[in-house]
Amino acid sequence: MSFLAGSKGWQVATSLYTELALDALEMGIWSRTRDGADLTGLVHHSDRGVQYRAIRYAERLATEDAIASVGSKGDSYDNAMAEALDSLFKAELVRNKGPWRDINQLEVAVAEWVDWYNCDHP
Repeated sequence: MSFLAGSKGWQVATSLYTELALDALEMGIWSRTRDGADLTGLVHHSDRGVQYRAIRYAERLATEDAIASVGSKGDSYDNAMAEALDSLFKAELVRNKGPWRDINQLEVAVAEWVDWYNCDHP
């Protein structure tokens, strides 16, 4: 199972692909816009995963004038914000609450964790 997250956008699937990343990005943009956030100067933190390097993904970031922040290869410190969120998610949900029976159960757990993270830890 694959998981992609941002502070307001996330998706769960059985494999990693561009559409999964785009769905998470769209969710994040939509929820921030809905909340009245100004997206000027938006910075997108990610690793060098193929889904983030896809042309469609880069084009979508460009339409928002988002700045891509990609760490250097093999250097988790170079993109510390993205790595910190991944680490927190894995420690608090994946290691402490799993395993899950199926993707549906995981999706509910992820939705609850993201809501907790965004509401109680802005």
